[in-house]
Amino acid sequence: MQMNGALTILLRRWRLTAAGIALTLVAAIGAFVATPVSYAGSSQVFLLPSAVSADTGKVDNPYLGFGQALRITAEVISRLVGTADAVDEAKRQGATAGYMIGIPTDAAGPVLNVQAKGPDRAAVVTTVDYVVTRLGEVLDEEQQKGGAPRESWFVLNKITQKPHVTVDQKARYTRAALALAAFGLITFLGVLLFDRIRTPRPAAPQTASPTPPIAPIAPSGSSGRLPEATTGPRQDERRERQRYDQQDAFDPPSEARADNDTERTYRIPLRRPNAREDSPQSVFDRRPLGSDRPS
Repeated sequence: MQMNGALTILLRRWRLTAAGIALTLVAAIGAFVATPVSYAGSSQVFLLPSAVSADTGKVDNPYLGFGQALRITAEVISRLVGTADAVDEAKRQGATAGYMIGIPTDAAGPVLNVQAKGPDRAAVVTTVDYVVTRLGEVLDEEQQKGGAPRESWFVLNKITQKPHVTVDQKARYTRAALALAAFGLITFLGVLLFDRIRTPRPAAPQTASPTPPIAPIAPSGSSGRLPEATTGPRQDERRERQRYDQQDAFDPPSEARADNDTERTYRIPLRRPNAREDSPQSVFDRRPLGSDRPS
């Protein structure tokens, strides 16, 4: 079906088309509203070495002590806080949103990025704050277990003081677009199907039955014999001439000829001897068509 034909059908069934469009818009708006809003919160922290040097015991600038050990320590504590037991403990403490801890790919130092996501904004904020606090507690516990002097411990500092929360509506727009496409297609196909059912189909043309041949009727007052012009050798001769006059499908097309063209001849079949119209001396009539021979 061509596009202009489909548009013609939609315009002809404009009431049904308008109802389908209204239903499609309602479905899209309903899918957008029914999809819950997702909130995403994030916060960043970094590890800072102690001001007291572990080698010399002297007080030094802690920002001069960054090294590979800090990055390794940051990765270790992030894995400790991300275990299944730690997640269960966080849910018991009210941090019900899902969270993830990782090192940013663009960070060269010991930086940790805490991300939480969920449908409840308050739960997202609570989860981010809990995870940041828990990272500092785990860092202190591990250094205490290792027997490191208190004055040489690494310190966890915040880069963002409060969690940064954003609204993620990608899921809502996705579902609204899917509902719009699905109901729009259903409306389009439904109108076409309805028009096909309600439009009467044209009746098939009826082929005329062949007319049976009509038997010739003898004239009234006769003895029942038919005229000699319709029976006998003359009728057979006419049929034979008509058969030869018909052009075969494989023959080349014949050229137009004038009415006084005498070159066209016919193949005349042999006739029985002593026909009524022949003279008694002739046995076969071989005179060509166009002569004074009666036909």
